[in-house]
Amino acid sequence: MGNIIRHAQANHVVVRFNYDPQKATLEVEDDGVGFDVPPILFRLARKDHLGIAGAAERAELLGGKLTIRSKPGKGTLVQAVVPLQPFEDPAIREAR
Repeated sequence: MGNIIRHAQANHVVVRFNYDPQKATLEVEDDGVGFDVPPILFRLARKDHLGIAGAAERAELLGGKLTIRSKPGKGTLVQAVVPLQPFEDPAIREAR
C-alpha cells in the first residue's frame, strides 16, 4: 500500500484475500500509472523499490511466491501466494 501511495497515482485500489487449506492468496490491484516489471523482482531493489523486493523475499522465505503484473499506464496487480503446509527450508534439512 505504501508503494501505491508513493508511486502509483491510483484512483482505486482493490484488496482480495483468499484462504483454503493448501494456501493463502493476497492480491492488491490498482489503476495507477503502472511500470515495467523486470524479469527478476530483486532488481527492483537497485531502483529503490525495496518494498516490492522485500515482499518477494518474505514470500519466498515462507515457501511462496510474489507475482507482479503491470504495464505503464495500465495499473498493477501484486499477488502473493503462500502455502499453508509446513515449510522446511532445504538448507536446514541438509544441515541435519
